[in-house]
Amino acid sequence: MATKMNSKPSASNTKPAVRYIVDADGKRTEVILPIVAYERLLGELEELEDIRDFDEAMKDHDFVPREELKKQLGV
Repeated sequence: MATKMNSKPSASNTKPAVRYIVDADGKRTEVILPIVAYERLLGELEELEDIRDFDEAMKDHDFVPREELKKQLGV
């Protein structure tokens, strides 16, 4: 396996350098990211999972918005 730097120029200086591990045929098999980019991706993935969980919960239960519940309870 070989490591190959991403040769595409980035549109922004804040875009992290991405490196790829390629097989003998030059096919990308793995990616190497700076830890900051990896942690940001994990955070975004967790947020998307939370949104998906919320959307699923909204389908399964009768949801009453907070303000509506306050009106119903006379609060």
